[in-house]
Amino acid sequence: MKIKEFINEYEKVVPLDIQDEWDNSGFQLGNKENILKGITLSLDFSINVVEYAVKNSCNLIFTHHPVFFNPIKSLDLNTNFGKALEMAIKNNISIYSSHTNLDYIDGGVSDALANLFELNNIKPIVPKDFNEKIGLGRFGTIPSINGQEFLNLLKSKIVEDNLLVYGDFNRKINSIGFIGGSGASEIPEALKLKLDLLITSDIKYHNAEFAIDNGLLLIDLGHYISEKFILEKLYYDFQEKFNIKVTRFYYDKSMRKIL
Repeated sequence: MKIKEFINEYEKVVPLDIQDEWDNSGFQLGNKENILKGITLSLDFSINVVEYAVKNSCNLIFTHHPVFFNPIKSLDLNTNFGKALEMAIKNNISIYSSHTNLDYIDGGVSDALANLFELNNIKPIVPKDFNEKIGLGRFGTIPSINGQEFLNLLKSKIVEDNLLVYGDFNRKINSIGFIGGSGASEIPEALKLKLDLLITSDIKYHNAEFAIDNGLLLIDLGHYISEKFILEKLYYDFQEKFNIKVTRFYYDKSMRKIL
């Protein structure tokens, strides 16, 4: 299978036309005519990811966040970003990114997070084009549970010892929203849906105060943790569908943690 054939099959399921206008999902760099030897999955592109792909004999790096957002006016190969691109080119590695289209699609980023729990009646928090399966975030219900018990359950699910939380968790939780990545802008929408809890990342001070004042519980997982579960899903999906070697790159947690 050529890289372009893999891309064509992937985009039948996760089309580019549902991405946001400002986004740059799709093929980023390389030669689509090359035979696909292996895929390295990562949320982001970095020199560490390229080194990992080389070590594992993978010639396609598949990232969630696009390598290129803005037009490049210069490229310094002495920067880490420049070195990463140079290493990818020299090792004949192509790069593909799937961002907001993977956020919105049924079975995408927020689904991977929400599926840690057995939610009922799952729907997008912000449907796209009035589609009840496609859109930003997911929400649903679980059997009523004490807030503190839910925090312990969540920690065990994501294998983290600490969480950044806002609000009084000494109450029952029944309806929950999940937005992988930055989701604080949708706090008003979560309130309209009468959610008890919104789990997302990148929550700012005034976002949190607004939520607390309006009785909405918040959990900020951090951007990376809120999105990383999609790598696991893609790992198994790609292996099953394409029968190809797939590897996952996760960042060094020791460098990014709440003490």
